[in-house]
Amino acid sequence: MKILVTTIQDKKIRQVLSITNNMVSNQFDISDEIILFRRKYCLQPVDECWVVGMDTEYDFEALDKIVCETNIKFKIFRCSGIKNFSSQESIKKFQSAVYRVVLNARETGKILYLSSEQGIAYGALLEAANIFGCDAMYFLNDGNPLLIKNKTEKSLISSCDDDKITARAYPLDISGKSGLKICDAGEDDSLLKEIEIRRNNSDHLYANYYGMIKSSRKEREVFRKLYYLTQEKIEKIKAYRLGKNKAKDLWIIRHLPKAELHSHIGGLLLPSEIIEVAKEVKDYQAAEGDEDSKRFYENISTILKYQNKPDEFERLIYGEYLNKNEFKSIGIDEYQRLGNFQGSGILQQKETIRATLEIYAKHLIQENVRYVEIRCSPYKYTRLGLSAEDVIETMIKTLDSFRYAFDYRLIYIIGRQASKEEIKSSIETYCKLYDKNPSFASRFVGVDLAGNEGATKPSEIREDFMPLLEKCAKVTIHAGETESVDSIWEAVYHLNADRIGHGLKLLDKQELFNRFLDKKIGVEMCPSSNDQIIGFESGGYPLKKYMEQGLRVTVNTDDCGISRTTLANEYLKAAELCSELTLWDCLVLIRNSLCIAFCDEDTKSKLMHSFEDEMLEFFNELF
Repeated sequence: MKILVTTIQDKKIRQVLSITNNMVSNQFDISDEIILFRRKYCLQPVDECWVVGMDTEYDFEALDKIVCETNIKFKIFRCSGIKNFSSQESIKKFQSAVYRVVLNARETGKILYLSSEQGIAYGALLEAANIFGCDAMYFLNDGNPLLIKNKTEKSLISSCDDDKITARAYPLDISGKSGLKICDAGEDDSLLKEIEIRRNNSDHLYANYYGMIKSSRKEREVFRKLYYLTQEKIEKIKAYRLGKNKAKDLWIIRHLPKAELHSHIGGLLLPSEIIEVAKEVKDYQAAEGDEDSKRFYENISTILKYQNKPDEFERLIYGEYLNKNEFKSIGIDEYQRLGNFQGSGILQQKETIRATLEIYAKHLIQENVRYVEIRCSPYKYTRLGLSAEDVIETMIKTLDSFRYAFDYRLIYIIGRQASKEEIKSSIETYCKLYDKNPSFASRFVGVDLAGNEGATKPSEIREDFMPLLEKCAKVTIHAGETESVDSIWEAVYHLNADRIGHGLKLLDKQELFNRFLDKKIGVEMCPSSNDQIIGFESGGYPLKKYMEQGLRVTVNTDDCGISRTTLANEYLKAAELCSELTLWDCLVLIRNSLCIAFCDEDTKSKLMHSFEDEMLEFFNELF
């Protein structure tokens, strides 16, 4: 179908149509100029003429006559309430109608021509041609046509952002088979507003990109839609240093959508929450059963003694470490001891697994965490009769109930402190579950070699890891936290680690650091636990140096219950340990988390887009 859209009304419509169709009238004949114009630009006869006009009287008798003579169908789109262009509101309303009509005509017809006369209507139609494209646009000057545009493609403004500007999104009633149809152009100006937003965004993108080229500075990659912000707002984000107003900083970071990649189910609970979970224990029999049962129920019995004295229970666990200045440089073994009342000590029943994850899910929602990877050892939670499948089913069922709030994946922990035979057995368990349990295969996206680095070196279990590598399992390994940089080297070269947990010693071997950059290997840093286990003075934490060299480093909680922290707090802790961290740095770190997440690319893409949209709206309001 070939369509002509025009803003010319009544008596001159016949003259407009003469440019494309062989029409004559008593007023004029088709001149040689018109014939030559038609041939030069290969204009073809149109099937329909769509008229965008004001709310005025139309000569329907003249239009019906054209329909009878030519079989050209007319659709008249009237802008109700507009008698003239006497106000900015009337101009905007007319322009909105022109945009919507041209958009719908562009998608309806195979060929689209546009025609107008001088004035505001001409400007609106010209803008529509620039945005949506047309096969030709001509202007009538004393009856003679002047070509304004020829074969114009639609602009990026209308085609970017997944082609959301479509006739389906901004419809008009163009149905019907009659030769003449009167339509209401409508009051909806959403298309006009969308175009204006995109124009502003494109201006900001140009200014920001030009500024980066002019300054020749190396820009660390951040969410791309944030460049829709004005340069002034971007500079405010870059200049905003964390730590000067901790209450405000925490509020800002908590409102940002975030991802968490390093979180152990065995250390999620605060002391008061451990008590709440212990209350869920079923079939309580403290002195009966085998050694595992006795140990479990003795643990629960100890916890429940403090159910009305949570402060005393907290002192029992932490002792002098309740003083933050003392909870520093305590070593990995002492740190892990603080989790003795949770993890495998409490997660031996479906009820306690469910209760723990429900508490954690609520924390994630409060922190606006939209994606999380939770580490667990299902085989460790089977000492009271649960099977690994029971554990997995309970975890997935519980976390799925919060799918409206966040997405999640699970990482299977292989404990370094186990014997070589136990490590091999846990790997065999993973492979069996992967092969026979679809839920496991869809949710468990990687493995983690965790625990005391000195217990088992990657080189010692390289052959044992081969079944995992054959299944193309993604691998993250705790390394370079309590041991030297050689531990990181072994993790990468012996076990093909995709990510490293902690990686505090990476700068000790620049060649290895460069390898991380080349292979885009990620590093999961956990500021609070790193400081509590190793100890760092202000300015000594390597995170900022990693960022400055382009490493895909992230901020995480590790064991949020043991460390008594949240993800938002970890960003402030990182700022404290680095002595300088900006809000822009936080955005780089958040984006890094999505880039190195173990989920599939489709999930990453959706998360990226949703994070970008939410951040853009947030910062436009904040600054």
